Amino acid sequence: MATEVEAHKLLVRRCVDDLKKLDGSSRYQVATFIPPMQKLGDLNDKVRRLPKSLSEDVADVMAQQGAAELLAQALTSLSDKDSPVPDANFRPINATVSVLLRYTDYSPALGRAVGQCGTIKHLLDILKHQPLWERSKTEPAIRRLLVNTVSLLGNLSREPENRACFRQSNAVPVMQELLKNDKEEVRSAALQVIAHVLEESDCDPPGRDELH
Repeated sequence: MATEVEAHKLLVRRCVDDLKKLDGSSRYQVATFIPPMQKLGDLNDKVRRLPKSLSEDVADVMAQQGAAELLAQALTSLSDKDSPVPDANFRPINATVSVLLRYTDYSPALGRAVGQCGTIKHLLDILKHQPLWERSKTEPAIRRLLVNTVSLLGNLSREPENRACFRQSNAVPVMQELLKNDKEEVRSAALQVIAHVLEESDCDPPGRDELH
C-alpha cells in the first residue's frame, strides 16, 4: 500500500509539473492543458479507493506543488468579458473544476489553498451567469459543470479560513437562489455553503468584522 501511495504522489507531481512547464502561448490551450488534467482525473479514480488518510496524503501533494494557484489562474485566464465559461474554453474549464472538486474532497490543505486564490468569487460568477443555467436545461455537460461548481464551493466552505471570503463575495444570496433548483445535489451543496458561512461558532480573524 505504501508503494502504491508513493506512486500516486509521484504521478500528481508529474501532472502539476507538466502544467507548470506550459509557456504563455500554449498554457490552458485544450491540446496541451487537457492531457495532464485527464491524468489527474484518471488518478482520482484510484485515489478514492485508498483509505481516507492515504487519499488525503496524495491529494495534499496538489497543495504542496502549488496546484491551487495554478488552477485558479486557469479558471480566470480561460474566461472572457462575455462569459466565465466561453464555449471555446469549456473543456479545460470543466476539467479544472472537476479536478478541484475531486481533490478538495480529500485534502483540507488544498481546500484552504484554493479558497485563498480568489477562486471563490470566480466560481460564484459562474453560478450567477444566467445564460449558462438556461443552456443547462438542454445541455447535460453544462448542467454537470454547474453542479460540480456548487459542489466545489461546498467543499471550500468546509474550511473555516475560507468563510470570510464567502462573506466578502456575498455568497449567501447566490446560494439562496440555488435552493429553487430542481436538482437535489445543487440544493444540498447550496445549503451546506449557507450553513457554513452563517455558522454562529465561526469567528473571523481579528480586523475582519467589516465582512459581516
